[in-house]
Amino acid sequence: MGIRIGFGLTQCRVICPEIHVFEDTPDDDYKALIRLANWALRYSPACSLQANDPYYSLLIDITGAAHLMDGEQNVLNDIINKFKLINIEAKAACADNSTSAWAFAFYNKNAREGLILKGDIKDKIDILPISALRLEKTTQEQLYSLGLTRIGQLKSLPIKSLVKRFGAYLVRAINRIYGDEIEVINPVKEIVPDIIVHHLNYSILNHECLELETNIAIDKFCSFMKKSNRGAKKIRICFFRVDGFTFEISAISANSNFNPKIWKQLIKYRLETVENKIDYGFGIDQINIYIELCEIIKPQTTSLDENHSNKLQTEENINRLIERLSSKIGSENVSRFRLIDDYVPERAHKKQPAISNNTNSNIAIFKEKIIQQNRPLFLLKQPQEIDVIAEVPDGAPLRFIYRKRTYNVKSATSPERIVEPLNHRNTKFIPINSKQLRDYYTIETDKGLRFFVFRRGLYGSATSPKWYIHGAG
Repeated sequence: MGIRIGFGLTQCRVICPEIHVFEDTPDDDYKALIRLANWALRYSPACSLQANDPYYSLLIDITGAAHLMDGEQNVLNDIINKFKLINIEAKAACADNSTSAWAFAFYNKNAREGLILKGDIKDKIDILPISALRLEKTTQEQLYSLGLTRIGQLKSLPIKSLVKRFGAYLVRAINRIYGDEIEVINPVKEIVPDIIVHHLNYSILNHECLELETNIAIDKFCSFMKKSNRGAKKIRICFFRVDGFTFEISAISANSNFNPKIWKQLIKYRLETVENKIDYGFGIDQINIYIELCEIIKPQTTSLDENHSNKLQTEENINRLIERLSSKIGSENVSRFRLIDDYVPERAHKKQPAISNNTNSNIAIFKEKIIQQNRPLFLLKQPQEIDVIAEVPDGAPLRFIYRKRTYNVKSATSPERIVEPLNHRNTKFIPINSKQLRDYYTIETDKGLRFFVFRRGLYGSATSPKWYIHGAG
């Protein structure tokens, strides 16, 4: 209609009397721009948002990605055409650096059809207006007042005088547009090096087709990982809609692998949990798989021993169970205990999501032996005090009272002495009668009950030692 940015409302109503007016909502504008930036990740994982009103723009680094669409011109054409489908008029330019690409996209009429800039473009940059440098309004007005309207005029001036009068930013902006200085873009999402792109020949509008095409994309992803002898631990699948929207799902495996059967089952669980929340809009036309965490698959030595084979199969079944539960109810709701190299019982394990499964095998084997020999199956959150009759000075309990019930001890192991964690780091020596010392005993009563008790301190010190029950089983 001829209405442009910067026109007043009265001027707009002269051009179009029935024009509709709405309150400006910057937050909604920014959310819409973020949505478009996420949608533009279909072209490259490096996509940055420029939300400077009125110069809204997306900077997409297509280095090494243009060949996926048969060249840079096809990328620009696809961007312009897809934006037209969602009623957004876009201009696009491609250059060796983001600053000059931005300048030509805004200040060259050919950018409406997609402008490719190759070779030496310094002469073309010289005739661009100084507003293409993205300077502050006051700086632009000062330059205009001096009769400086083109970038080429600024380049011919001494650098020292420009810095002294207008600041270093002006010189940096000039260097950037000519490619003498690199402008780093800030991607809207973390860049993932390994991406599987699956283009669709039709738009998906139902769950059955979505699951079918997702399985095809997973086959591509697993084949790619197998060739490089790597296994994926965590992946993220992004679904791109025709109308500029995206939605994602993530899946985590209990162990790194490139088995398509496992990943298809995991994604199936995730899709089932969000099936009622998926909005297909006008259809999904692209699926990207981002491999967020992976590692080299090392050959695993196996044995012909039946017990060893059964153990491996049991571990595999447990991993599949953890994956299934984590996918359906959330990984934060499925936990396991990780063994820690610490002799203090309450510090020897840590709760973590079961799906992470990043335990140190050597420590795990070491701790497994300790737990089997010297640790009970269950520990109390807080040790509870008990009344004990025991031999002095360091004998095991003969009888104790716990919760008003008396227990007679039938047998007990020899004491295991443990030093509690020190509160002050400078302490190098602990006196023999310190309360920091614990002597642990595993005892069994005449009725077959097993308890894990300890004495804090020693007899003969200034204060009498106290006994506690710490676990059972």
